[in-house]
Amino acid sequence: MVAANAVAVMVVNIGAIACRGFANATTIIISQELGKDHKDTAREYGKRMLRITIIVSLIGCAIILAVRPMILDFYRDKLTETAIYYLGIFIIMTTWRLVGEGINTCLICGCFRGGGDSRFGMIVDSIFMWLVAVPLTFLGAYVLKLPPVWVYFIMTLDEFEKMPVVFIHYFRNKWLTNITRDFD
Repeated sequence: MVAANAVAVMVVNIGAIACRGFANATTIIISQELGKDHKDTAREYGKRMLRITIIVSLIGCAIILAVRPMILDFYRDKLTETAIYYLGIFIIMTTWRLVGEGINTCLICGCFRGGGDSRFGMIVDSIFMWLVAVPLTFLGAYVLKLPPVWVYFIMTLDEFEKMPVVFIHYFRNKWLTNITRDFD
């Protein structure tokens, strides 16, 4: 199972490279527009980059699912049958995690950081990691003694657990701050 997880994590990290790149581009674009005091333009660019990120994430998911058989064939003689079984399921589960990670990365590391609100990202990540994701995983693995596939499923939900709070913050537009001029 550890080997299957390692491969699945590698696959999702390769898929997330484009999403992280779009988040960094979002930071640059948003911060430039806010520095010019163009909040409406920054908001519009944030929407566009979020849409692009969702599309790129979905394309990444399709690519991951398309190469899944090749990945399984590559590792078939290197892993046990049980590990191959887990790997096949874990790769499928990484696809929805990629979409969640892409959206959250675009908003938290792109829009919010570009608007000078990186503190929100740190707080929401800390709260949802240590007060939601880790306790739920612990509960599933050690208290409920769920099968490994179900524990992995719980682990893949971490990006979606914080998404409602992230979207509420995004739609309130408090992140649209020109930190070169707004000192409140």
